[in-house]
Amino acid sequence: MRLFNLKKIPFSIAHNDTRRKSILKVGQSLSDMQTINYVFMKHGQTMVKHRHSDCEEFYIFLKGKGTMKISDSTIPVSKNTSILITPGEVHSIENITTESLEFITIRVLIKKSQAPSTMGK
Repeated sequence: MRLFNLKKIPFSIAHNDTRRKSILKVGQSLSDMQTINYVFMKHGQTMVKHRHSDCEEFYIFLKGKGTMKISDSTIPVSKNTSILITPGEVHSIENITTESLEFITIRVLIKKSQAPSTMGK
């Protein structure tokens, strides 16, 4: 068992000055789980477009409202929204309210034998 206390985890910066607390980092899990992050976005802040060719990324929104762009789609996100990003999908997030947009991301490595044939397209 490993116990994590969010209050004791320091903030770090990722994707265009987005603040996060890295609960689990690459190499700290025995499984194919790569990272678990608690992310905090200020009013008007945007996480730049990016993609992960080797993993799925699961988003769980906890507070605030925003928009998530995935490939050519724009999706409203708020508390209780969950989204799974598949390998190769370009995605970004924008906080559209005056309060903090908070969410958890979980990235899991995909083995090449498990990857869909359309990965990265």
